[in-house]
Amino acid sequence: MYKVTGVQTCIGITIEPAFDGKEINMLSKRTMEIFEKNDIYLCDRDEQDGEFCREIEFYSDAGEDVIEIVWYDGTDEGFINGFRTMTDDFDTDEHAEMWVESRGKNGVPNSIKELLEDAEGIKSTLEKVADELENIVNDEMESLSLKEKIEMIKEILSERNCVADNQEFGLSYGQAIGYLDRIEEIIAK
Repeated sequence: MYKVTGVQTCIGITIEPAFDGKEINMLSKRTMEIFEKNDIYLCDRDEQDGEFCREIEFYSDAGEDVIEIVWYDGTDEGFINGFRTMTDDFDTDEHAEMWVESRGKNGVPNSIKELLEDAEGIKSTLEKVADELENIVNDEMESLSLKEKIEMIKEILSERNCVADNQEFGLSYGQAIGYLDRIEEIIAK
């Protein structure tokens, strides 16, 4: 939707503890700062069918009120991965095309060229933010000593043992792969 008058924003980040009492559904302060710095608003986290989502909202250069949805697993790292996926899936041609019939109405630019340039600007903004978010994870890992990385691996393995030892909950294949992927990322850095 292109802005006609006024400013609409989506605000209200809530803190909700996860089932084990950890606040894994919240985004880190550094993640929030990147969105604030880029004038992107985050809506409250919502849960649907075991997945979490947040709408992001910002205005494009041509005045479009851009709203996209980021799906993730409830963790900060999952949100960053979900944001990258959403960014990679954003198709500038499709985005511009959805506004063609509305050209010249309700603040929508008249020119198809301007619609396409605006969509490319949106994609550029999303890519810039995705890069900044991914740098959070890389910076944090690079600053760790080998000893700290080993402690992180021990913590991940400990989490795995807790899940596997619990008779009520088994360790699924997806969970096992997830743990191995996390360990591999830590060792690789």
